[in-house]
Amino acid sequence: MTETRETVEAPTSLTAPLRGTQFRPAEARQVVMELSVGDLLDLEREPDNPYDANAIRVLSPNHEGEAAFLGFVAKEIAATLAVIMDVGVKYSATVYGFQTPTTPVLAIEPVEVDDLPA
Repeated sequence: MTETRETVEAPTSLTAPLRGTQFRPAEARQVVMELSVGDLLDLEREPDNPYDANAIRVLSPNHEGEAAFLGFVAKEIAATLAVIMDVGVKYSATVYGFQTPTTPVLAIEPVEVDDLPA
């Protein structure tokens, strides 16, 4: 019997608003207010998040501590990306624009692919 595996196609580019900034400390909210179009941000899976098992944290690589964790990728987009990130595809984000002064829109793209199982 031949075993078949489902193939998941990795999206090459998505946009999503940053969510949850209102729940972050003042230091993180200030970092969000200072973001500019073109700023690079890191994405990190948070599979143990009690509210969303697909959660993806958005981090500022230029800050430390509470100021570094800015919020989350919108859950509608995170539901798609989480499965792909969990098999080794790494994504990063760039500030693409703003819905409001406190809601950046992120352009999300893959940055590298680890060795995936055959």
